[in-house]
Amino acid sequence: MERSRIDLGLTWDSCGNPPLSFGVTQKPLPEEPLPLNLAARCLRVPKGWLLLEIQAMRIPALIAGRSVLVHVPTVAAILAERAKVVNDVK
Repeated sequence: MERSRIDLGLTWDSCGNPPLSFGVTQKPLPEEPLPLNLAARCLRVPKGWLLLEIQAMRIPALIAGRSVLVHVPTVAAILAERAKVVNDVK
């Protein structure tokens, strides 16, 4: 009998990435813009924090009415650059 992801107790994100602790190669980030909640899962950051960064214009996004669309590869590159700058300062 095949065991499902839920049976194993694993938490897989909406991008289909396995837990980081397994060391399995991750799938590439989606190229199409994603809604805020899915983008936050792919980036592994809290949705509220991502929205605050977008509202402060530190992260680019398309805001159309109540919808917020995020290009995940672009935001991932921005966050990686931020992390690099912070680590260089320490």
